Amino acid sequence: MPICAQIAGYFLCTALYNVYFHPLAKFPGPRLYAASQIPITTNRLLGDEVMTFHKLHAKYGQFVRVAPGELSTINPAASKDVYGHRNPAKSIPKDFIADCVFGNSLHLLEKMEYNPFLACGTFWLRNEGLRSSGSAVAK
Repeated sequence: MPICAQIAGYFLCTALYNVYFHPLAKFPGPRLYAASQIPITTNRLLGDEVMTFHKLHAKYGQFVRVAPGELSTINPAASKDVYGHRNPAKSIPKDFIADCVFGNSLHLLEKMEYNPFLACGTFWLRNEGLRSSGSAVAK
């Protein structure tokens, strides 16, 4: 049997297992996301992860399967199950990407002026024209 057919068969069997027989198979979410890491990795590389999660939660509810071995939740009560009883939901650190997308843009611009290497949104404002117009807005 050709090696290409064996590789294709392996990926097909893995995808079928991930969608139908994996322990997380009972959670809602797109089947493509449940079958492979490729869709979520693509979203992460493109910087669309937060907006994608927001849309998935709007469609599927508070628990969404976003990868073969990953769940996303918007339920703060789930933090006790995930992090244990010693870490309440209020001590979970904010997601820096979500803070940049949904946070205060003036605060982001001030952070960039203070330390452009540590500001979470610097990848959006790398263009000198955007950076200079952003500084004018912050002042």
